[in-house]
Amino acid sequence: MSITLRNFISVALLASALAADAADNSVTGVFSTLEFHKRSGDLAGKEIQIIYSFQGHYLVIQCASGVPNVVPLNVEGLKITFTLGEKQEDAFCGLGAYEGEVRSNELLLWSKGDKKHLEVLPRRESYWVKRDRAV
Repeated sequence: MSITLRNFISVALLASALAADAADNSVTGVFSTLEFHKRSGDLAGKEIQIIYSFQGHYLVIQCASGVPNVVPLNVEGLKITFTLGEKQEDAFCGLGAYEGEVRSNELLLWSKGDKKHLEVLPRRESYWVKRDRAV
């Protein structure tokens, strides 16, 4: 095999591996509506972080004054599904099955089978790493 052909194959294999990795992680990111309200002194909203590991995707969810929960996440393209079960410590988010769709700048989220109550979480930096928060 010539050196040129060998180099071409090596580059092609590397490119396909990188593309596959990027495709697996296209849904990852932070989506948040968490916000501190100075007037009331309350934290409102929810934050979702989608992460990828060698064992698949996981979702970290935290609602307003609750405890963060980590749950397995089913990913099919840009569609996601997950369940917050009875063992989750924080019921502020609401227990049950959820569906969603990840877009470049937001996460659309709804209770499974109920698209009427659609929630939109913008893709942005985590509330907890912001420097300007009051809490």
